[in-house]
Amino acid sequence: MGSTTPKYGIPYPLGTDRVMDGDNAMQSLAQKVEDLLSKRFQAGVITVNLNNQNYNFATVIFPFAFTKVPRVTVGSSAGDFVASALNPQTTGFDAGAFRPAGPITYTVNVQWIATDLY
Repeated sequence: MGSTTPKYGIPYPLGTDRVMDGDNAMQSLAQKVEDLLSKRFQAGVITVNLNNQNYNFATVIFPFAFTKVPRVTVGSSAGDFVASALNPQTTGFDAGAFRPAGPITYTVNVQWIATDLY
């Protein structure tokens, strides 16, 4: 019949479970781990538009709300821009793009990763 771990409810087989049911036990385990990770680790890309500005931001809404405020890391492949994560909440954050050299009209892609595994 199996059991589950107390903290995350991850299923596992018991010694009395039938070996022929092992594939079902492994599928349940894999699905539970995937569900847990998808809600605790999220990533994406958001576009920040600069319209004759040197700074602007766009709001990221997480696909799944976190249970606690996540740590957010951001970056941009555009060499002369600095990306920032502002006001992180369980449901999202503001992704900023800053150009120290001054105002410009440009679209910056800001990559982000958020996790509450800390």
